[in-house]
Amino acid sequence: MNLTETARNAVHALTVDSPNNAGLRIATGESHNGQHGPVLTLSVAAGPQPDDQVLNEQGARVFLEPDAAYILEAQTLDAEMDEAHQVSFFVR
Repeated sequence: MNLTETARNAVHALTVDSPNNAGLRIATGESHNGQHGPVLTLSVAAGPQPDDQVLNEQGARVFLEPDAAYILEAQTLDAEMDEAHQVSFFVR
């Protein structure tokens, strides 16, 4: 998985006040509300889980749970921030 500059900045902004090993963790979750296919969950984590793949791009740390790493292998994580500084991540 690759990160755009906007995604790197968003991850850094979300984790700047967290411990040094903190990052954005992406994992698979259960589908609900009629969704089909895998669902990805994002959360700020103090550190990676033992099996996580760790990406560290210019200070932006992302922890990928193994199934999420497989799904996102050739993808790019991007982000948008609205006027209220709410971050939305998306994959392209």
